Amino acid sequence: MIGTPAYMPPEQAMGELSEVDEQSDVYSLGAILYEIIAARAPYEGKSANQILGKVQNVAPDPLPNAAPPDLRALVEKALARAKADRLPSAAALCDEVRAFREGRPLSVYRYSRAEKARKFVARNKVASAVSALALVAIVAVTAIAFVNVLNERDDAKQALARAEKAEHERVALEQSQRAEHSRLVGERNRLVEAQREKLATLELGRAAEGVRKRIEQFKGLASLSGVLPEELAKNRTLVGELLALCAARSEYLRLLTEPIAGLPPKFVGADEIARLRQVLSDERLMAATLSRLSEDFALAQVILDETVAPDERFAQERARLQEDRGAQLKRHADLIIATLTRVRTDRATNSALDADFDELVMRLSLLRERQTVDLLLLSLETLTKKALSRESQLLWTQPERDEITLLCRVLANMEMPDLTVEPLAEFIDATDDERLAIEAAQRRNDRRTKLLFEYTMLRCARLAGRWEDALGKTEECIKTAKELGDGKTCNSLLYFQSVLLSDLGRYDESLRALKRAREHAEGLGDPYLIAVLTGSEGMMLRDIGQSASGEPLLRSAVQYFSSTGYKRMESSFLAGLASVLINLKRYPEARQAAEAAQRIAADAGNLRELHAAQGMIGFAQFLTRQFQEALATMDTASATARAANDVVYAETWAGHSGLALLALGKQELSLARIREAISALVAMGRSESAQLLIKQLQGHALELNLDLPLSNLPGTLA
Repeated sequence: MIGTPAYMPPEQAMGELSEVDEQSDVYSLGAILYEIIAARAPYEGKSANQILGKVQNVAPDPLPNAAPPDLRALVEKALARAKADRLPSAAALCDEVRAFREGRPLSVYRYSRAEKARKFVARNKVASAVSALALVAIVAVTAIAFVNVLNERDDAKQALARAEKAEHERVALEQSQRAEHSRLVGERNRLVEAQREKLATLELGRAAEGVRKRIEQFKGLASLSGVLPEELAKNRTLVGELLALCAARSEYLRLLTEPIAGLPPKFVGADEIARLRQVLSDERLMAATLSRLSEDFALAQVILDETVAPDERFAQERARLQEDRGAQLKRHADLIIATLTRVRTDRATNSALDADFDELVMRLSLLRERQTVDLLLLSLETLTKKALSRESQLLWTQPERDEITLLCRVLANMEMPDLTVEPLAEFIDATDDERLAIEAAQRRNDRRTKLLFEYTMLRCARLAGRWEDALGKTEECIKTAKELGDGKTCNSLLYFQSVLLSDLGRYDESLRALKRAREHAEGLGDPYLIAVLTGSEGMMLRDIGQSASGEPLLRSAVQYFSSTGYKRMESSFLAGLASVLINLKRYPEARQAAEAAQRIAADAGNLRELHAAQGMIGFAQFLTRQFQEALATMDTASATARAANDVVYAETWAGHSGLALLALGKQELSLARIREAISALVAMGRSESAQLLIKQLQGHALELNLDLPLSNLPGTLA
């Protein structure tokens, strides 16, 4: 609805736009005359909606009695609620105003005899002056009346000029609003057409049909043991193509349905919107199903978590996913137990073990799951206890040695240092057997090997929160690396030093260390390291409040990794770029960068990068007041972080979803979720992460004028 509520005729206020005509303009001019006479608008209120309610339901208050009665009658006629009771046109209203200015009777008012006499005198002043020669008193009265008429005429002329100016301004404003809306509609229409062409191009690939055929092909398989890796890779490619199609269709739907200047667009009908949503739902379900049948359970879970659909089919698919995942875990556990049992068999009865040992290591190393690590660490714990018993140090049997070798190599291949480094270090400390200790460390006994092992221990110390201890030893390792001429390790240690300084909150020193590492990498001529450190420097500048300076560095890193195909690093720095753009309040660009990071991470199945990108999308949605969408995205990010075993970020995203609940008016549930997230971080010994979460929540709440009454916080956070 376009217009000024206080001057709007009832038919326009009630949305009956077909009834708006010239008599509606008569009403608006009457409202302006009313304000000129009464020094206030016909209707007043605290908000536009309140004023509209009055216009729709009640007549304006009467004009003050001090106003001329015929002028009051003229205003009341112009402001008649029924169009039939108003003057027929603006020209008729103008004639009445002109008659009033010239002292002639108005057609809308019934004059008394005295009023008619005054009007007659006003019109026939010469005759009245001659008659006044006999009656001086009458002449005086006539003169006074004449002066009053002149004053009223001047006032009416000024009032009419003001009314005409106000009307011109109102019309100009309405025309400007219509023109702006038309411009926005045209711009959106261009985006819709471009997205429609993109969608049509993607549909030519027939990804949905390919996925549907593969689902039928894999449905009947009892297991994937006989399926070639190439076939599974083909499934992954098809799922990626279908997800790209889903992303394009989702964006197309957004362009078709997102309001333009508060008004719903009308590019297509409701039936077409419903059809597109159903197609999108079907495609996402197929992508999740083929991922599950290919035992790519993490990707299937992400697809299902990101799909907000009341369709019962998704609930059924989630149930099948949990069932298949449980069955896979059981098969893997049986394989691990059978492999360990075989290794524990004495070589005298298992002569083929030597030939098969590397294959056994490779087979278990492919089971990159928390369950695998837990089962292997359980066996390693038993062997560590034996090593600590001392009396059995010289009694390691060959099967035990084989088992230790298998455990150490597989655990190293898991690439889960936060879980495996400390148990391996405990075994090294416990055993007196040099060969087994070296096997556990996966190192030879030379100076460079000791340096690498010490670096591994430093990273372990950082994961355990022993930042000061690690920082003191890092400088010694840097010195050793320089003496050995090991440029890459030296560069890694310089970067690690900057990370430790950042952990300790010494950001200026951290930035200097990072620049030092980048200069060292430039000396090595390694473009990969240079790009990593350039992007990291951009992230550090973000952390110390210099996001504008960090943006070009992050864009440089993203460009390098995009051109060289390092998708994981590209995704990581795209998420970092999104966070910088959020700090700079460039939310649409931030969301675009985060969505690009999300696509790359989802295609690669990298859950850590995926939840980071999802979190940035949630921030952009929240800060543009898309609270419902932000809630769903943050919940998805939290679930993805848990699947990646990144519990700190899982609680961080959960805390931000609590803030979205607060924005949606669910205060009790919101505060409970926020406190639960903060308490979980403190219980993990991550008070610094809890403090950072509180700071972020308070900053976002302040930006959106939300009341965030945090109290009863654990420990020193209260």
